[in-house]
Amino acid sequence: MLLVLAAENVFVWNGDAGWALQPAGRAFVVEIASVAPSGPAARAGLRRHDHVDLRAIPFDDRVFLIAAPVARRAFPLEVERGGTLHRVEIVPDPSPTPWHGWVGHLVLLWMASFGALIGWRRPAMQEARLLSLVLSGYVVAVALQVLVTPSALLDDVFAALNWGGVLGALSLAILVRFTSLFGRPLSRARRVANGLAYASSALLAFYGIAGAVALGTVWFDPVILWFGTWAVGLICGAQILVLVAGGYAVAASRGVERQRVSWALASIGSLLAAFVVQLILTTAIPTYDMTVAMQTCVDVFAVLAPIGLTYAVLSRRLLDIGFALNRAAVFSAVSVILVGTFMIVEWLLGNWLASAGHVTSTAVSVALAVGLGFSIRFVHGRVDRVVDALFFHHRHEQEKALLRFAHEAAFISDAGVLVVRTASEVAHHADAAAVAIMMREADGTYRCAHDVDWPLDDVSENDPAVLALRASGQPVDLHQRAGALRGEYAFPMSSRGQLIGILVCGPKRQGEPYAPDEREALAKVAHGVGGALDALTAGRGQLEATILGLQDEFSALRAEVRELVTEMRANRSVIERVTEDA
Repeated sequence: MLLVLAAENVFVWNGDAGWALQPAGRAFVVEIASVAPSGPAARAGLRRHDHVDLRAIPFDDRVFLIAAPVARRAFPLEVERGGTLHRVEIVPDPSPTPWHGWVGHLVLLWMASFGALIGWRRPAMQEARLLSLVLSGYVVAVALQVLVTPSALLDDVFAALNWGGVLGALSLAILVRFTSLFGRPLSRARRVANGLAYASSALLAFYGIAGAVALGTVWFDPVILWFGTWAVGLICGAQILVLVAGGYAVAASRGVERQRVSWALASIGSLLAAFVVQLILTTAIPTYDMTVAMQTCVDVFAVLAPIGLTYAVLSRRLLDIGFALNRAAVFSAVSVILVGTFMIVEWLLGNWLASAGHVTSTAVSVALAVGLGFSIRFVHGRVDRVVDALFFHHRHEQEKALLRFAHEAAFISDAGVLVVRTASEVAHHADAAAVAIMMREADGTYRCAHDVDWPLDDVSENDPAVLALRASGQPVDLHQRAGALRGEYAFPMSSRGQLIGILVCGPKRQGEPYAPDEREALAKVAHGVGGALDALTAGRGQLEATILGLQDEFSALRAEVRELVTEMRANRSVIERVTEDA
């Protein structure tokens, strides 16, 4: 154990106590592998290659020999040296918690905070609950591994529960359960991999209990369990099998699901891989420096792992890795150019500056630094354009196609064709897995006029997302609006201040988020199509009004003709009577 919760210097790590242990090749016997030259063990007369029979020492001393002795308390040992027994009494010096110890404590607190955050923000989400349990189980397991108490019995129980025991096995099993939620249905290979991972986790839990029982009772040899190479293989094998099960889950998943499980597995998987490397190296090279170095490496991954897990759970749309790499490349290139230029110029002027006075040399260096400082914006702009073209060339071509269609939409003369073309163009050039066009009806309801793999239900004009579109005229993130309108983003199709339609985009095919420039292009498409539809609708309305007017005029004319015919018939009767009288 490396880290000890050392309140007021009461407990010390066994390396600080002055010895390191290894199997002696005999049952129940450990050998002193090394003794610190100036430590309390050396001062008490303990030597390298001394043997200690665990059956010959009391329970408390057995546990503290393997775990960590208590500072200032006499620790008697009977050791075998050259065939004779020697009694030594070691009084461990109080030792403050080293810097890496405090780092370890802060890391545990950090992980516990993220575990609580995941459980708090997504309590109804099964995968969130599982990841919260993974982090919580890890924190408690490692805390028990590094915790030393004055009670040897309690320490022995902690040994059965810690990362190499029940709680560690439980955390690994929960992680396997998490990966099994993705890429369903499970193939036969995945079921076998998951079964092996569960079995190895159960075996790890049994190992922790058996080791604690062996150390406490000496009914069977605890040395093999605590120091044997097969124990290292068991712990490493369990973690490797969990990683294999996770790898199968990544391979079987697609789209957003694949990105979520990949992000989570990359976060926690790197930590498990670091644990495996740590255990192998500290077993092969059992030195204090190696232990500190490997624990520091594990702490780094332990800091990063909960961030990745939390982001994978709390963010519905995962990080745009291409954008992150783009920004990293830009800033790296700018730094290399500026710093490299400064170093090269100073090297070229080195001989002259060496012969110049101190004031001149300082003035030249300051002027060079100021000049490079003012050139940052120029260099950043040029580098940004080059890197952006390398990373996002295809995306920019798709955006140009969307903007081109936004302009062409005004020249389409059929409203039905325009709606179908809009959905098709957006699905193709925005890489959207689903697209729907919602059009306003006379009663204020927005009905799906056309869709690409997404027949949405009717939505009221009072739906929260629709209200936001009507009020602001700006695109709406549908994950921020609880209502009947589903999807990723909704773009208003407005004209003359009226929301005549809505362009709804679902998730992208590859699961990445919509970039800001993509959303801007889609907003322009929706605006252009909205104006074109309004023009077509208005033209059709004018034509209908004209036809209705002509129909009214024709009806009036028919009525007048009927009256004229009636009058002519009446006049004809009068004329006929007059003629007859004459």
